[in-house]
Amino acid sequence: MSNNRVAVVSDGRLAVGTGRSVTTNISLGTPEATGKLAWVQNTYASQYNHAVSCWKAFETSGIKRQMRGGHLLLYRWLVLAVVIVAFVLGGLSKNVKPYITFPIVSAVIYLGLTIWNWHVFRTNGNLLHSHMVQVPDSALPGFINEFYTIPIYAQVTDQRLLAISNYTNTVIAQLIEQHHGSSMAAIKNETVPYNQIQGIASNNVPAYSNGDADIFSVEEHYLHGIYMGVKWQCVEYARRWLFMRKQCIFQNVRHAADIFTNVKSIERVTNGKHFPLRAYPNGSPHKPQADSILIFSRADDQPFGHIAIICEVIPGFVRIAEQNIDSKYWPGDYARELRLIQKDDLYYIEDDEGVITGWMEIEDNHQLQPLDESNLDVILKQYQHRRPAGTLERCMIPNKNFDLKESWLDKNCPAEKYFLDIHGENIARADTDYFPYYKIDNYLLFHIGTASNEIHRMFMEATQCVMNDDELMARCDIPQVFWSRIRYSWANHRHLEMSGRLDLAFNGEQLKVFDYNADITSALFECAIIQEKWAKAVQLESTFFPGFQMHRALVHNWKQMNIKSCVHLLINNGPEEMLTALYMQQVMNEAGIDTKLCSMSDDLYWKDGKIEDSDGRLVTTVWKLWMWDTIFNDYFNTQKERGLDVDNDLVWIPTNGDHPHLSDIFLNDQIQVIEPLWKVITSNKALLPILWSIYPNHQYLLRSEWTVTDALKCSGYVKKPIVGCCGQNITLHNKDDETVINETTGNYENRNCIYQELFPLTSFNGYYCIFGSWILHGRFTGFCVHEDQKLITDAKSPVTTSCIVWK
Repeated sequence: MSNNRVAVVSDGRLAVGTGRSVTTNISLGTPEATGKLAWVQNTYASQYNHAVSCWKAFETSGIKRQMRGGHLLLYRWLVLAVVIVAFVLGGLSKNVKPYITFPIVSAVIYLGLTIWNWHVFRTNGNLLHSHMVQVPDSALPGFINEFYTIPIYAQVTDQRLLAISNYTNTVIAQLIEQHHGSSMAAIKNETVPYNQIQGIASNNVPAYSNGDADIFSVEEHYLHGIYMGVKWQCVEYARRWLFMRKQCIFQNVRHAADIFTNVKSIERVTNGKHFPLRAYPNGSPHKPQADSILIFSRADDQPFGHIAIICEVIPGFVRIAEQNIDSKYWPGDYARELRLIQKDDLYYIEDDEGVITGWMEIEDNHQLQPLDESNLDVILKQYQHRRPAGTLERCMIPNKNFDLKESWLDKNCPAEKYFLDIHGENIARADTDYFPYYKIDNYLLFHIGTASNEIHRMFMEATQCVMNDDELMARCDIPQVFWSRIRYSWANHRHLEMSGRLDLAFNGEQLKVFDYNADITSALFECAIIQEKWAKAVQLESTFFPGFQMHRALVHNWKQMNIKSCVHLLINNGPEEMLTALYMQQVMNEAGIDTKLCSMSDDLYWKDGKIEDSDGRLVTTVWKLWMWDTIFNDYFNTQKERGLDVDNDLVWIPTNGDHPHLSDIFLNDQIQVIEPLWKVITSNKALLPILWSIYPNHQYLLRSEWTVTDALKCSGYVKKPIVGCCGQNITLHNKDDETVINETTGNYENRNCIYQELFPLTSFNGYYCIFGSWILHGRFTGFCVHEDQKLITDAKSPVTTSCIVWK
C-alpha cells in the first residue's frame, strides 16, 4: 500500500498510505473535469485492481473482477529474472533433463496470468465511473496522468474520499488546509457555490447547489444523452436519481406539484417497460417506503411545488434527498429529516418548509436495478435525443399612437427618470411606424441559457490558457508591462467579476457566439428593467420576459461581494454611461452597499499618496465603465507627462488636491476594481482563434483564425480588430470572391485583426438581430435582442423587447 500512496477519507478521518492518520474536516466543490487520468506507481495489474476498488467504492451492482500477479509476479525485475533463468535452464536441460521443468512451469504460469488478466480487462469494461471526479493536472504535481480517475467525494466527512498524494504533505495537505481548524457544524452551515456538490445519496447520486433558490439557471442538463431537466432544480434531481438507481425516467412536467396527479408511471430506458406509480396522499394508512417519490404542494414560497426522494425510513422520520431547497452541505447521505407521524392509523409526513401532497411508490420496485454505466449501449436511442432548438419570431403592434394614461416608468427612480429625460415619454421608436417585439419559445430560452453557460466556461478556460502562455498573451496585443498585473488579477480577483455580455446569433437551428463583451455593461438597464416595463405598457401578452431575474440576481451578487466600504462609481458623463451608472447605483443600494457617483475631473483627489473623494472618504473599491484599453493608453500618456517614460531616477510624488488620472485609480494596488483587470483577456478577440484551437468544430463556435485561410474564403469571413468594441472597424467579406458585404469605421483601424467565419443572419422584415446574453457573476441570467437594418450591430442598434411564450 505504501508503494501506491493511496489515501482514503471516511467519517472525517484521513488515512494516508504511509500509515499516518489525521482527523480533518474536508469540503470540496466540483474539481474541473480534465479528461486526464491519475497514475499510481505500481505494476499495471496493481494499478488496474486499484481502479476496480475505486469503482466498487461507488457502485456495488455488477461484478468487477481483479487481475492477478500484480503484487509480485508481474514486477518487471522479476519477469526479467524469470526469462533469464528460463533461457539458462532451457539450455542446460540438454544435459540435465529436469531443468526443463522451470521454463515450462513459468511459461504456463505467465500464459495463464496473461489469459486471465486479458479476460478481466475485456469483461470488466469501463472502470471510469461517471461519478468519479477527474483531477486537473495542477492537482497532482509530479505525477504522470495516464491511468484512471480518482473519485473525490469529500463535501461532508461521512462520505468516502479516494485521493492520491505524492507525499503526505502535498495533495492531501492541500485538502486539509481548505478547512483547517473548522468544526463540522461550521462546514455543514456553509453555502455551497453554484454547480458544486452539496451531498450524495444512494451511493452515487450527487445533489448540486443551485446557489440561490430564487435564481433559475435556465440551463438544461443531459446525462448519457438523456434529458434530466434544468440545472439544478428539484425535478432534475428526481429524474436523475431514478435514472441512476432504477434505470428509469418520467415524462416531462412543467411543475413539480403536477407530478402527483399527472405522472402515472416511470419508463425503463433499456427496454421501454412502464412501471406504475402508486400515489398515497399525506395522511394515508400506507406507511411510506424508501425509494418513494415525495411531492410537495404549491405555496407562496414554492409556487411550483417541490419533489424529493425518500431514501430512508427510520423510527419517527423519513430521510430525503433533494435539490434547490437550500444551498447548505448535507448532514450525511441525505438532505433533511422530516417528521413521520402516525395518528389514527394514518401516516403523515410533516415539514416546516412546505406542505406535503403525498408520496408515490414504484410498483415492482424489486425488478429495478441501478444503471450499469459500463454498458450504456443498452439504453434505447428513443430516449437519447436533444430538445428542439426553439423558435424566434418578429412581431408588431400596428398602432404606433399608443395612449398612455400615466407614465410607464417610475419617475421616483433616478435611473428610470433619467431614461425619460433622454428618450421622452413616447414609447415608440423613431425608426418604425409600429411597435416591434420578438416572440421566443421556452425551447429557445433554454437553448440560449445552456449555450451561454457553456460558452462562458470555454472562454474562462481559454483565459487560463493565455495566462499560462506568454506567446498567447502577446497575441492579445496587450503591452507587456501589464502582464504581471493581469496574471495577479486572475489569481486573486476572480471573485470581483460582476457582468459580461455574449453576442449570439441564431439562424433557426444553430446558436453561434460572435464575441464576448466581458468588460462592458451597456444595455444592462434596458435588459433588466426597460423591456419588461415597455411590454406591460403596451399590454404585451407573455409568460414572462427574458430579463425577469436579472435585477434580483444583480442585487444578490452584490450582497455576496460582502463589501463594507463605499463603492465609487466612476463615470465619464456620457448619457448612456450615466444611465447605466444610476441603475447600478440603485442595485448596490438595494444590496445594502454605500455608494458615491463620481466624475473623474471633479470628485476625486490625491491626499497623502492615496485617493479620496470630495467628502474625504478613501477610495478602496471602484466600479468602472471604461475599457481597459483606454486605461492602458492613459497609463502611457501619464508616464510621458510625468517624465517616467524613459529610464531615469525620477520619482513622481502626487500633489495633495490634484485630480488622479484614470490609470492612477484603476492600476492602483490599494484599490479593487469591478470589473477586474483579468477581464481584458476574456473580452479580447484573440480568444476566438484560441477557442477554436481548443474546441475545433464546437457547436457554438465559428471557425476563427489568425489569417485568412482557404476554409474561410469558402465560407466568407469577418475581419475583426483584436482590441475593439461597439462594432467598430468590422468588415464582412462574401464567400468565394471575398467582396466586401458591409463594413464599419472607428478607432481601431490600426489594430491587429482576427478572421471569423461568416454566419448569415436571418432577415426579419429588413431587420437583423442578435442576442445579448448576460453572464452575471459567472452565470447566464437573461438576455435582450439587439436589432438593426445593418448587418453589423453597434452601440446605436436599439434593444427590442422580447417575450417568452411557453409551449
